Amino acid sequence: MATNSAKGSILFKILIALLFIALVFVITIPADIWKEEELEQASAQYNMTSIYEAEKFYYRMTKEFTTDKDKLLSVIREDSTLKQVQQLVHHTQDLKTELDVYLNNPYLKSLLIIDQNITTISEDVEKNARWFAINDDIATRADGLSLKLQSFNNDLNYPNYIGTTNILDTLYQLRRDLSDYNLQTAASRCAELTEKLNTFVSDVEFENFETEWSQLFVELTSFRKDVDQIEDISQQTSVAARIREFSGLIEENVQAIGTINISESISAAESSSTKLAGLYDTFLQDYIVTSKRALYRLALEDSMVLYINEKNFTSIGNNQPYVLGITEDSSDIKVESPMLVDELLEKVRPLAETVSTFDFVQHYIAYLDTIKSIHNKGMGIKKLMRRNIDVTVKNKEIEERINNYQNSSEFNAANDLITFVELVGSSRSFSDLKNSVESSRNAVSIFDQLYSGNKFNNIDSLNTSILADLEEYNTILSNIRRLPRGVEKFDNEPSQVNEILANMKKQSSSSNSEHLKGIQAKLEEALLFASEGKSERVYVVFEKNQQNYGYVNRSEKSWEEE
Repeated sequence: MATNSAKGSILFKILIALLFIALVFVITIPADIWKEEELEQASAQYNMTSIYEAEKFYYRMTKEFTTDKDKLLSVIREDSTLKQVQQLVHHTQDLKTELDVYLNNPYLKSLLIIDQNITTISEDVEKNARWFAINDDIATRADGLSLKLQSFNNDLNYPNYIGTTNILDTLYQLRRDLSDYNLQTAASRCAELTEKLNTFVSDVEFENFETEWSQLFVELTSFRKDVDQIEDISQQTSVAARIREFSGLIEENVQAIGTINISESISAAESSSTKLAGLYDTFLQDYIVTSKRALYRLALEDSMVLYINEKNFTSIGNNQPYVLGITEDSSDIKVESPMLVDELLEKVRPLAETVSTFDFVQHYIAYLDTIKSIHNKGMGIKKLMRRNIDVTVKNKEIEERINNYQNSSEFNAANDLITFVELVGSSRSFSDLKNSVESSRNAVSIFDQLYSGNKFNNIDSLNTSILADLEEYNTILSNIRRLPRGVEKFDNEPSQVNEILANMKKQSSSSNSEHLKGIQAKLEEALLFASEGKSERVYVVFEKNQQNYGYVNRSEKSWEEE
């Protein structure tokens, strides 16, 4: 009994361990799969965007697009424009970094903060004079404080402090607006200002400043507390809180300077100044680049083009190259994901073969060709009979019949089926194939309704109008006593259009409703696959979703339109 109990205990522990491991898998593996899916999608979209931006750059250089990856990369690598932009960014970062080092010097930084906050308090006191006037005592004290604050800007009392802080303020603004300057000007200005500042900073009258400030700080503290107690003022303005905040910052930095090794800070500032001067000399040597405005970072598009390489042209989802297709008018290029293209083609090739055997489709195209031929004949007659208004009007009417037919659902359905067959045989564009599958599904549905219900009313009506036009045309020609040489009546054309119409309506195995419904169902399945993608089994029991990641065309990203 004890042995069986021990065995049961061991098995129970093993079972618990296995269940625990399974629980860990259930929690962690799906999350890993989702991350992998997101990574593949993000990578695909980045790569397609990079290739498209590279193509745009190539077009600017050559006035054409290319589907040749090696040719594209070669042009990018040989061009110096992007390298200059990259170098401009590097130079800008060098100047920015060194200027930041200078402005973040502990001693200089504290002096700048002190000066900025004294100015802010002084401005606040002046701006709130109308509220202080509510109380005579407060108004008088405010005037006194204003004068004492202004004394810190007195050249006679603090010439070196003022010289230092004025230059620091200028450098601060230069750093803030760096991109408004070309690099040479900015570097020259930095070198000049920091060198000048060095003549002031070692003699800043800080001891006198500290003594005067400590007294003023006490007065400011008392003043803002009293202001805060007077409701008529405190309800109108937050000046008391602002004085507390800004005077606190001044006091904090005055105390901080007391702990700083000023000599070391000044020495560090001089070293930074020397480096800034060195940067200016470097910029002069790279004159073409540094004559341009400072640039903090590459535009995303430029960055994509600059760093594109062979790896960007291959999808990590299926290790196939991205599909590049130049538009018919050569005005743009489409960069498209290769995911699921082969699978979609595998599904639609048999359908395209079946559609290519639809004998009724050719009659809809032949009908258009015939009525166009009638129109061309009419235009030839018009050239020989320019002054005959009736001929001109009749040609216009026939032209309108052609437009009506081309816009008809029947003709467009036939055209969509022809396009579908051609695309499946020649294209690897997932989006084009998907759209064509959808159009073909709708086309098959139209023909199913047409033949199963014998609903040819639209075409019959159009054909009747064309026959009437031809009859009227012949009447016009018959009323002319002497027709110009080469002008012939439309004697054979009515029978031609009637014959094609009869062939259109003729039932056949390919127009059988059950057959068409079967094709429509398979096209629907293919469309569903194209829309939703597929799942593949991973880690035995889990599934990973695969889908096509879209395309970039005409500067638009398909995934942003969804």
